[in-house]
Amino acid sequence: MYKVYWVDGCMEENILAAFDDAIYDGMDVISVSIGFNRPLNYFEDSIAIGSFHAIKRGIFVSNSVGNFGLARASVTNYSPWSLTVVASTIDRKMESELLLGNNISIKGIAVNTNTMEQPWYPIINGSNSDLNALNHIEMKGKIVICDDSSDSSDYTVYLGRGAGLIKITDQFNDIACVWQNPTTVIPTKQGKVVLSYINSTSSLVARILKTTTPKAPAPIVASFSSRGYNPIMFNILKPDITAPRVDILASWARNSSLTESLGDTRHSDFNIISRTSMSCPHSAGVAGFVKSYHNNLSPRAIKSALMTTALVMEPTLVGNGDAKFAYRVGQINPMKAIDPGLVYDIGVDGYVNFLFKEGYNDTTLQLVTGNFSSCDFKEPSKNGPRELN
Repeated sequence: MYKVYWVDGCMEENILAAFDDAIYDGMDVISVSIGFNRPLNYFEDSIAIGSFHAIKRGIFVSNSVGNFGLARASVTNYSPWSLTVVASTIDRKMESELLLGNNISIKGIAVNTNTMEQPWYPIINGSNSDLNALNHIEMKGKIVICDDSSDSSDYTVYLGRGAGLIKITDQFNDIACVWQNPTTVIPTKQGKVVLSYINSTSSLVARILKTTTPKAPAPIVASFSSRGYNPIMFNILKPDITAPRVDILASWARNSSLTESLGDTRHSDFNIISRTSMSCPHSAGVAGFVKSYHNNLSPRAIKSALMTTALVMEPTLVGNGDAKFAYRVGQINPMKAIDPGLVYDIGVDGYVNFLFKEGYNDTTLQLVTGNFSSCDFKEPSKNGPRELN
């Protein structure tokens, strides 16, 4: 593991140094769960540069697609030599059920490890106000309703010694987060049922149950996962493939609490984590799995094996009609990938020729690729993708 991200940010020189160290240490596969928030030309992008050096030395590179949601052309890693990985769901859902005093039950989403001690708790509505403006005395011992999609409401309720939290939001309803308080997150449609209940009686009570894990349809592209097309070169399709990223059981440092919030005393070796930072290492792991069967395969051939054997996904299950802009070839399939049959390989020269034809000059290419061939005889034609297999 090579740490490049610190409290004050992620410096590009650290990214390049980490690539150099990984190459020197003889890695077979590199997983990079980092991306920039704006499009950059390939040789202004430290991840693309580092990935090129790794690929040149026979090292497979997996990149995360980014977490910019449903916006078109929001993919953050798009170099043709690395694998760009989308985030998809798994067949397990983290449900935290809300019981209202009128016997109505609503299924919410949350990783809720807390058990409520009493059968029922009073409710206070903070959905139309700033939670920080609520009096802590009003909040104490009550389940608080809010329409704030951020994490700050959780800590505010903790400070007010609230009994629990009902979050009403349509943002990222397919992610189950760990919360400091007993919490459930419900979409606006179900939230209207809760608000109707609190307007119907003066005796308002509710209870939030611990999380259960029922089966769910999968794989489906996550709502937060960035979408294609390629923002730099339309003729090179991106992203490449999807892999599990929603509600993943992941290693966790014990010196950090489960929510990383002040006052949270829960510590564990594992946590439930989402976002494309989870899907990227899944694909890196599968690449290593394939390489363990076929050690002679190049990084490009391994990428081909992963993509040509992917499970076909259902386009109607992807929001905004994004379909292939969201998942490209489909869901990664480890067992099929070890026996792909035909693979599409490409040498480093193919990428160099591609860059020549895209107009990169001798000086830039020689500094970055280490290739000292002259491109004087190649006219920039914007037909660079024809050099790619």
